[in-house]
Amino acid sequence: MKFITVILYFLRIIAIIIASLLVFGLLLSEVLKLAMYFYLAKPEAKEIAYDLISYVEANDKFITNEMLKNYCKDYKDTDLQVNLNFIQKQNDRRFKINVSVQVYKWGMLSKNANIRTQSINLGEAPTNSIFVHCDSTDIESEIKNIKDSSEKSNDATFAGRNEKDESENIHSEFSDDEIIEVVVNYVNLGMEAIKYNDFSYVSVLLDPNGKIYNQSQDYIQTINNKGIKEELLDIKATVVNKVNQTRYTVKTYEEYKIIYPHGPSRVKGFNNEYLITTLNNQHFVINETLKSKEILNQKLIEHKETTDELLNHTCISCHGSFLEGSIGPPLYNLEKNTLKMNL
Repeated sequence: MKFITVILYFLRIIAIIIASLLVFGLLLSEVLKLAMYFYLAKPEAKEIAYDLISYVEANDKFITNEMLKNYCKDYKDTDLQVNLNFIQKQNDRRFKINVSVQVYKWGMLSKNANIRTQSINLGEAPTNSIFVHCDSTDIESEIKNIKDSSEKSNDATFAGRNEKDESENIHSEFSDDEIIEVVVNYVNLGMEAIKYNDFSYVSVLLDPNGKIYNQSQDYIQTINNKGIKEELLDIKATVVNKVNQTRYTVKTYEEYKIIYPHGPSRVKGFNNEYLITTLNNQHFVINETLKSKEILNQKLIEHKETTDELLNHTCISCHGSFLEGSIGPPLYNLEKNTLKMNL
């Protein structure tokens, strides 16, 4: 009886050890999966999303099915499973990118790291809506080479995302034209954001942590609530000043036609100054409107047609070049002609 008790005791100890090992193994598996998610999958998903956005913005073109599949091909024999979607609607400069990355190591698959982002394509827009998808686990065995040599060159640069620049900054110096372009794009896209009451047109050019982000959002909403319409007449960037390696100020003159739902339209001009900075050392965004001074405010004088313009646009087509009568009756000596018609 004592012998059986000892055996049962040891069996119980063994069962506890096995159960403990199983629990420890499960916990270790979950810890490893979380580690793969936070330190491998998520950073890679962010890098891919930025890589794709940079390609569209740098080359002023949308991504085609062939180009995206070619991009995914690089991940086919790695421990990463990548799923990409690129969406850009017909004749719409906005585009969206969805990136999904999983890591497969030690017989385990990490949690899906999903990154959804959007930006503006300031160059070529598709004539038909683009919904491109590729999955690195299901890539076509053969992908046709892109014929155009310039596209090959661009794609080679695009595919070389693993070649890291030694510096964290995208450039050591920036030209005035690069800085000015940010402001000009912001002003022009701001007009579209107001027109369509859609903040996403301009949001990608703004620093989410800057004052201008919420101010622009509120301004777009207020203008549309009041039924006011704005039209950009002129913009000139006059001065670019460097604050430090990644911060600049730009002074502009901006002129607008402002159409009120009640009351006359007006032309207004402003001297503005913007603070430009980098977002995560990746691309320039507008952080703040430092100054805004109205220097022009005048009632818009609508053009009225002269008598000659009225005749040319309205009368001649029916009444003849000399108003002698054609499809319509003659318009000279009206009393005499009217009398003859009545008789």
